[in-house]
Amino acid sequence: MCIFFSLLGFLILIGIVVNNSILLVLKTVDSIKKKMSKQDAIFESARTRVRPIFMSTLTSIFGMFPLVLFPGAGSELYKGLGSVVIGGLFLSAILILIIVPALLTLTIDENKIIDLMFQGEQRKVTQKKVTKKNTSGMINLNLKKWRNGYT
Repeated sequence: MCIFFSLLGFLILIGIVVNNSILLVLKTVDSIKKKMSKQDAIFESARTRVRPIFMSTLTSIFGMFPLVLFPGAGSELYKGLGSVVIGGLFLSAILILIIVPALLTLTIDENKIIDLMFQGEQRKVTQKKVTKKNTSGMINLNLKKWRNGYT
């Protein structure tokens, strides 16, 4: 049963860590869209996201401290959950602010990001039109087969 609560702690940890890194990347992309240079956009996004990252991390850590520190009925079940979340959040907050900007400097290309974002919006519009035509055609084709007795 203790393993179940530790795995639950990993799920909580994954959700918070992925959310923080996604927000950091999206802030960088938004800054690049506003015609900032790549380095300035990465620095600005890390600077503006450091406070929310530490706020969410610290509230989660301080919320888990009673599960780990205080003894009581059933506390041995929740110690795994609390220790996983506390250790993982502490380490991930530091790594998100070091590794994600470093990877962004290596992988981001300003022109490709802007082109891909606008092409993605155009592809969605054209796919919706094509999907509607294909779907109605498939429905008509299936109705004709059904009327003619084909399965």
